[in-house]
Amino acid sequence: MKRSLNILFCIRLFFYFSVIALILIHPGITVKFDRIGIIQWFLIIPLMAVLAFLPEQRIKHSVRLILSSSLLFLLSVMAGGVNLSALTPFAADL
Repeated sequence: MKRSLNILFCIRLFFYFSVIALILIHPGITVKFDRIGIIQWFLIIPLMAVLAFLPEQRIKHSVRLILSSSLLFLLSVMAGGVNLSALTPFAADL
């Protein structure tokens, strides 16, 4: 991975973890973490961020698109079930 992409990924990951830490620390912020929320915020979003920043030498663009789309769809169905509620995490993470 290039140095600039590495720095961007680390900054993005830092901001993501700082928001999660702020939710846990501050008593005035309440977020409902149900099954969909937990899978979306702690599994789907970090996984999609890692897939987005993988170098192109390791995975071709078409393979990356198919892999990320299928993983996103499977995790969304796992979070929301096989109904319209699966579209919520899918659309948010797409």
